Amino acid sequence: METVLFALADWAIRATLLAAAAATLLWLLRIQDAHLRLTAWTIVLIAILVIPLASPLLPRLSIALPQFLSRSVSQPPAGGIDIRGTGSVLPAAPPPRSYHPGWTDFGVAAWALVAILMLIRLAVGLRLSALLVRQGRAIQPGVLESDAVRVPITVGIFHPLIILPSGWRAWSESRLFSVLAHEEGHVARRDPLRQFAASVYRSLAWFHPLAWWLRAEINALAEAASDDVAISASQDRVKYAETLLSFIELTPRRVQWEGVSMANPRTRMRRIDRILDQNRKLSAPAGARVIAAMALAALPLVYVICAIRPVAAQTPESVAHSAPDAVAANVCGGSPAYAKWLNEDVAYIITNEERVAITHLHAAPECAMFVEQFWLRRDPTPDTAANEFKEEHYRRIAYASQRFASNHAAGWQTDRGRIYITYGPPDEIESHPHGEAGKPPFEQWLYRHIEALGNNIMFEFSDPNHDLSYRLSFMGDYKADQNGATRPVVFGPVDGVYVQVNRSRTLFITSPVRGASVPVYGRIVDRDGKMMQSFEDSTRAAMYGKWIGTPLPAGQYKLELEVGGNRRSIPFEVK
Repeated sequence: METVLFALADWAIRATLLAAAAATLLWLLRIQDAHLRLTAWTIVLIAILVIPLASPLLPRLSIALPQFLSRSVSQPPAGGIDIRGTGSVLPAAPPPRSYHPGWTDFGVAAWALVAILMLIRLAVGLRLSALLVRQGRAIQPGVLESDAVRVPITVGIFHPLIILPSGWRAWSESRLFSVLAHEEGHVARRDPLRQFAASVYRSLAWFHPLAWWLRAEINALAEAASDDVAISASQDRVKYAETLLSFIELTPRRVQWEGVSMANPRTRMRRIDRILDQNRKLSAPAGARVIAAMALAALPLVYVICAIRPVAAQTPESVAHSAPDAVAANVCGGSPAYAKWLNEDVAYIITNEERVAITHLHAAPECAMFVEQFWLRRDPTPDTAANEFKEEHYRRIAYASQRFASNHAAGWQTDRGRIYITYGPPDEIESHPHGEAGKPPFEQWLYRHIEALGNNIMFEFSDPNHDLSYRLSFMGDYKADQNGATRPVVFGPVDGVYVQVNRSRTLFITSPVRGASVPVYGRIVDRDGKMMQSFEDSTRAAMYGKWIGTPLPAGQYKLELEVGGNRRSIPFEVK
């Protein structure tokens, strides 16, 4: 539930930043034209609705926050519990207890309940509008009359129609002309669609004042723009103001259908003053080129708002002394047991979101509850006492520690240990501890199927230094390797990244991944810096694999790879 609340808060903050930037630009540029302002705020509305979808997919723009903004971490109490069943003791925490809803559960439930009720209200309004159109009597193409309305209104999201009250025949010709000009302005701009989008945003973000203000502002600007169209057509501000006042007196306090009504009592004085202002220049409808130019100008701002990610700033000393992907020792109040659990026990399976979440916890009880929920989320049989996923994971760690340790690293830290913990036991193992035909000791592991990589995936580990390191030297399709006359050449690793150059001059790129739904960006440049190929991808697996099927000409190249914000480059050669 906390994830939902954080997502809503993130959406609200990004929407506020975008709206504030748009308001600042409009103020700096002194834009008062109703049509231009309406276009600008419509672009803001569309961008706000897109933020939740675009933000996770765009490349991250990390913005460093000062150290004093980071949350302090308190010391844990004494005592301990064993959470993995292998003697690794973590600080004391409350015993397991039955689930009780917290404030986050009630918060999410309240948000969902209000949002559903508001969406139902919106749906009822659309239904009433459809009935209003169905029961209306046609006057001319695009114009109906109805006994159910007292003031002119435009309804219809995708096919807007004008509905006049049944007493329109008693109007003067000039009055009817100005009313139709006003409503046709709504139709031409498809204002009911704008209102619908603003209503959807208000329903989903009802907790945010911006959602209510933005809908009211878009409606007010739509009316102002149509007022200018009507004044330009009738050329009589006073008569048009009298017409508008007469409609405002007839407007019911609550309009149940979903549409753009010509008269709104809440904005009457501002609209009348604006209509009668002889010194004000009338606004003109924005052309397609103007709208396109404004949308293109807004794209960089929208991109920055969607992609920005605040991160804690690091001092040069902390960067120099911290291991890649390691969490600071002060996690969970400075507990070394929690730091070990985070950086060793679950290093290959924890997601980025979970890693960030635990680093923001204060005390041991919170951390212990986090660990408990971490394993429960992965339990394939939550109704039983045993957690098969957790048991299998620690079995793999124990096996890797026993079988794959080198002279310089623990078993779980070696390439064989990482692959074994991530993917489990291979289907077949071919071991050559003494080498073969001039080759150093090596092992080949065959997996019949790995969901993230495909079928018949083979890992080859080589030990050229005879120190039991067994570094990953080949990863790819087993059948392609067996049929090949020439073995691929593997470059790397550079921070875990390998580039395999096949005999056909195609490539296979692999990189370790930490987290879920991690974006991947890469490009291949030649020795002169000219880009030869680029790719953009995402992965949910613990290891990312990418086939580059277009052959490269012979020469020297460099792969520039960014996985989840971690940028690395590795040179390689194609012969």
